[in-house]
Amino acid sequence: MHELHTLLANPPVINQTIDEHLARFPLYLRDHSMHAPRSNMHIQAGVEISVTHEGTATFVVGESVYMQTPGSLMVVPGNIPHHIYSQSTSRYRRTVLCFDDGELAKDATGLLALIGTHGIAPTQFCHLTLPPEIFTELRRLTSRMQAEMDAQLRGWKQMILSQFMDMGVMLQRVIEEHHVKQTAAASLSNRQTEIVEGCSQFIEHHLYDDLSLERMSKLMSVSQEHLTRCFRKYKGTSYYQYVLLRRVMESRRLLRECPGMSLTGIAYAVGFPSSSQFSRMFKSIVKMTPSEYRLAAPAPDGEADI
Repeated sequence: MHELHTLLANPPVINQTIDEHLARFPLYLRDHSMHAPRSNMHIQAGVEISVTHEGTATFVVGESVYMQTPGSLMVVPGNIPHHIYSQSTSRYRRTVLCFDDGELAKDATGLLALIGTHGIAPTQFCHLTLPPEIFTELRRLTSRMQAEMDAQLRGWKQMILSQFMDMGVMLQRVIEEHHVKQTAAASLSNRQTEIVEGCSQFIEHHLYDDLSLERMSKLMSVSQEHLTRCFRKYKGTSYYQYVLLRRVMESRRLLRECPGMSLTGIAYAVGFPSSSQFSRMFKSIVKMTPSEYRLAAPAPDGEADI
């Protein structure tokens, strides 16, 4: 972590190599293995796309850190300070592609000027893991682009830009699908939270009532299995155990604050069908009988919330 602290402490520098290349041609492409990390984060023109092929590395964007593994995609606007480094003991290889979206439309080849550059490549920050088939296709495209850039035969710029358009559209689709899934997952998580909180509030005010899983699932308009999963996820316990704990907690309050109330009355008030079951469940959780607990009369400050 020493390298990370050093990166964050030092001001970013301009990546002259990329800027000089983009001034000549609006695409920069390099497939390389990482060596000793620089001590500064950097900025450059355009947008950077990084795809990890092998090994692990750490990608720092601003003050955020993202772990890179095979298939990881990073899209970073070049004006945001960023840097990637790997442990010197591990082999790490990636393809990095930088493009100047403003200059692409003015490129002398005229290819992108004719069709426009809007939407052909992602320009907003993104971090995700590519599906295997997209990862394979992306490696194929970048390899062909690198070969064209190295050979520079007749029409090499047009070939690279054509392949870049294919790659850009493919990445746009992947990123849009990723965002849709994230939105759906967030919506599902919000719905699950609403279900659990709705159940918890109902339980809190209806301990004396029928709180069976079957009835509660009908009230929440979900299946019993889904309700059970939600409680496990957000409460760390089963629905049945949660209801039992809330009933025992309320019975503890009544035992302390209502000395004239019989054990049978308390049992019915918190939803137990009999005083014998109440005593048995109470002792299994509190490790003493209701009568023993009442005699001990613990202070209210000793309560633990559930």
